[in-house]
Amino acid sequence: MFSAPHRQNHEHADVGAEPALCARSIATAAWAAAGAATGCLLCVMVARLVPGAGKGIPALWLGTLGLHGGSTAAAVVFLRRGSPFPWRIDLGVSGPALHLADIARAALIVAWVYPMVMLVTGVAAAVQSALGFPVRAAPLLQLARGQSGVLFWASLSMTALVVAPLVEEFLFRHVLHNAFTSARVRRPSLLCAFVFAAVHLTPYQLPGLMLLGLVLQRERERSGGIRRSILVHLLFNAIALGILAAIRAFDIELPDLSTP
Repeated sequence: MFSAPHRQNHEHADVGAEPALCARSIATAAWAAAGAATGCLLCVMVARLVPGAGKGIPALWLGTLGLHGGSTAAAVVFLRRGSPFPWRIDLGVSGPALHLADIARAALIVAWVYPMVMLVTGVAAAVQSALGFPVRAAPLLQLARGQSGVLFWASLSMTALVVAPLVEEFLFRHVLHNAFTSARVRRPSLLCAFVFAAVHLTPYQLPGLMLLGLVLQRERERSGGIRRSILVHLLFNAIALGILAAIRAFDIELPDLSTP
């Protein structure tokens, strides 16, 4: 079993001083961005050409396949093409397996991070509304309105609890952070957190999701891989999904901030 510093160096073998390895990390992020753009463009075309594809379950999966699927597929294909490293290093999951202590630590982190993120998000929404800008529901809430049934909730659970934690941790905490580090960007963790928050497309969620992104990055750095950050991300999304289910089940009315 690696010690913490040794494990982290082993994990970041592809962001060392050698120019070729640094260029490889930057190129991987570029491929991921190109894959995301291509996937999103194809999904938009499908949504416009196929009746009903832009609503409900089809829209959920189209968005997931476009952004998450396109970027991940492009990054993995590039990384594994003639790679000198084992696949665990390329995918950021090298190191020891998760143990009960890791699960307990993740639960404790989420116990304080989730309320803090919600508090920051609420303050940001109030400020945005006070400044005269409409506060629209997050895309997930908009999608969930009027949706019900086992298939919808199974699809939502799959994307929130499996796809999002795995893919977003790989892309943001591993691929993008390696690229920023290789490019010698100042404060790469902060920049990764900003990009992570920005792709959720909800302005008032930006500060809270940046906080979450920084916490997830810290867990990646401390553990030497993305396994623990995946776990924290999964638990965070599980709480959000449970709250959303409760809102729907009990028909809870949320405050309307859509008009200033």
